[in-house]
Amino acid sequence: MSAVLDAPQLLADLIARARRAGADAADAMLVESAGLSATRRLGKLEKIERAEGCDLGLRVFVGRRQALVATGDLSGASLERLVESALAIARAVPEDRYAGLAEPEQIARKLPELDLDDGEEPGAEALVALAESGPTALGRTAYGIIGVKVWIFKGEIMEHDPMAQENKALEAQEGGRSTGRREPAPAQG
Repeated sequence: MSAVLDAPQLLADLIARARRAGADAADAMLVESAGLSATRRLGKLEKIERAEGCDLGLRVFVGRRQALVATGDLSGASLERLVESALAIARAVPEDRYAGLAEPEQIARKLPELDLDDGEEPGAEALVALAESGPTALGRTAYGIIGVKVWIFKGEIMEHDPMAQENKALEAQEGGRSTGRREPAPAQG
């Protein structure tokens, strides 16, 4: 359920405010996000965090000048400041002959189904279990020992990714075991 009860109306109102204030054209976007993370440090569970956010972006055009501003504050006063800031910036920047909104026939009406979301949102217990089962690492620095964050993600290595190919080659040279470190290239003089 959206935290913003009527997001389309909010966006339409924001664009209308920008147009009334002097924008020749405008568009807006609203992004709502939520995240949950579990962090381990020195082999122990350190914290579990949940974050939720809502960001509103406004792009305005004044002639061939444009500006993009954003806020997380959806109050009426904040939206007024957002419009004022966007217009002030747009009036101050140089013209860009390519700036402008897409023509209606350039906007995609049918989007491909990409299946990017598996529909699962792991709970805190599942994240703690992942953090406890995942690799840990320590780094020795001039400032002492630090923890190294390891990201665990679902996905696959893309065969066309040059970095992935280089890592595979390194692993093959090392007999299937990779230290994850590459020697620096010799200095060229």
